[in-house]
Amino acid sequence: MKELRKKLRVIRKSINTPTRKKKGKKLLFQCQKNAIFRNAKHIAIFTPNDGEIETIDTINFLTHQGYFVYLPILVGEKLKFAKMGKLY
Repeated sequence: MKELRKKLRVIRKSINTPTRKKKGKKLLFQCQKNAIFRNAKHIAIFTPNDGEIETIDTINFLTHQGYFVYLPILVGEKLKFAKMGKLY
């Protein structure tokens, strides 16, 4: 499993910034079309690291639309979620 994660990290890092931003906009579009997403009030989302897809457009949309947005954090070995503020 660690080897797979390493390989995926290398692949992600090879994707250029404009492509990551373009895919981030596609993510937002897909979320906006999804009924489960539209009907939710609380959304957890990550901030990009190691070449991951850009999520700032989605985060901005969510906060401006009044969703409660949470970021995952590790506390020891437990996964918890921290509530984000209003504007980002």
